[in-house]
Amino acid sequence: MKLLELQKSKEHKILMRNGFMYPKLNRYIEIYFYLQAKIKSGEKKTDAITWTAEQFGIKSDKTIYEIIKKIEQLNKELEW
Repeated sequence: MKLLELQKSKEHKILMRNGFMYPKLNRYIEIYFYLQAKIKSGEKKTDAITWTAEQFGIKSDKTIYEIIKKIEQLNKELEW
């Protein structure tokens, strides 16, 4: 199951409620999808990362790169 499917499913709420999925991860997913939408709309990746960091109150672009890495790794693990 991919992240977007998981986020839209009832299982997502069950996992959050029972402590298997943390609110921070939910925020990372939100940031990741926001960034992907900016890139798909034609923005350069570096500009989109800077803008996303500003929009979400993140002080460093490096944090966005770490979020991308974590979410893409998680997405790969969910694809079994």
